[in-house]
Amino acid sequence: MPTTIGASTFDTTSNYEDVYINTPGGGTVSVSSSTFKNAATFGLQVSGATNPTIQNNTFTTNGLGTTKYPAALLTGLNVVPAATSLPSAVISGFNGTGNGVDLVGIDGTISAGGLTWQAPGSSVLGFTLERNGNLVLSGSSLTIPAGSVSKGNATLVVQNGATLTVGDTSGGATFTSPRDDVGFSTSAPALATCGSWLNPYGTCTPGASDWTGLSFSGSGSLTVQGTAAKNSFINYATTPITFNNSTAVGSLSVTNTTINYAWSTGIYAQNFASATLGAYLAPLVMSNVSNGNGIYTNAPGSSTLNLNYVKVTGVAKAYAVNMNSNITVTCATITGNAGGGLQFNGTSGGITSSNLFKNTSTGIYDLDFNSTQTSPSLNATNDWWNNSVSPYLPVTGQVGGGPVTTSPALSSASTCAP
Repeated sequence: MPTTIGASTFDTTSNYEDVYINTPGGGTVSVSSSTFKNAATFGLQVSGATNPTIQNNTFTTNGLGTTKYPAALLTGLNVVPAATSLPSAVISGFNGTGNGVDLVGIDGTISAGGLTWQAPGSSVLGFTLERNGNLVLSGSSLTIPAGSVSKGNATLVVQNGATLTVGDTSGGATFTSPRDDVGFSTSAPALATCGSWLNPYGTCTPGASDWTGLSFSGSGSLTVQGTAAKNSFINYATTPITFNNSTAVGSLSVTNTTINYAWSTGIYAQNFASATLGAYLAPLVMSNVSNGNGIYTNAPGSSTLNLNYVKVTGVAKAYAVNMNSNITVTCATITGNAGGGLQFNGTSGGITSSNLFKNTSTGIYDLDFNSTQTSPSLNATNDWWNNSVSPYLPVTGQVGGGPVTTSPALSSASTCAP
């Protein structure tokens, strides 16, 4: 049964939403040019809609009780290609201020265009992952624009040839825990979520694994980017970026991005056609990984991998970088990782123009060439090992495994590494 709301005002002081539309069978929904205010919870909640039109609505002073609520919640969305009796989805134009949280929670499956992701701004409500359901891109494309802030605890899944772009040429986006109000409570109080419905944990101290992360499979692409002044941030996820295929398809690019406080591996990249992790003047910075590697890559020789201009610190229990690829890493800083520095599991390649130190303990090395081969030797020349005594080579315990060439070494830190 169709539901149509247009040019209307809803103002209630009940204990519920202003408007709740539930269409589990995928009924047609159109909500436009309307105002929702003073609801105890969401101004508008729509559940189970297929290709809805929800546009140009205003939300003010909703969800201001003891538990703060987002301005609106769109759950179980089903966006599919248009058909004769089914128009294209239109989801855009969410405006307002003064709500418990000036965000709109979204989950469901997006298989076609129609969802225009919003970044929060002056009288503009941003979109966020929510607390109960994942957002799945299936064969569709979505851009998360600069300045976006997502503070849900769900997963953003990219599959079946879909394309996800996080950030743009004007800056990055932020994905973080609903308990992460550092900076938000003072600079953007409308985005403070610790005491809100978005936070299911009951406490206000964020932790690794507060949400799952970005998960990719298939032949499409995942791009996370920003600018030097405005990085993208992915914080407090179980695995911030998972790129996992059974064959070498799809592309991954992560530049001008900072990843903090991961529970498992920071970036897990298994089978890809191409991957770029860090780039000149657009580094990838990672810190504080609790259990897995900072970066793990595994792909066949036909794949293209560029792993340069990266900085990895604070990986606690595994090698900071674990590579199963025959490439040469350049301009990297790998230091302060209790689980080890770089473990190289290929047969050729190496690391150069990089900083490798303070990653060692018994049987754990700054550079571990995990191989029994006698040749060729792994290339680790022109690196800085934190040794100020000529010829500046690594000392015993810094390099382990198969043959590694370390001479000549740098006499001071690499100037190209972040």
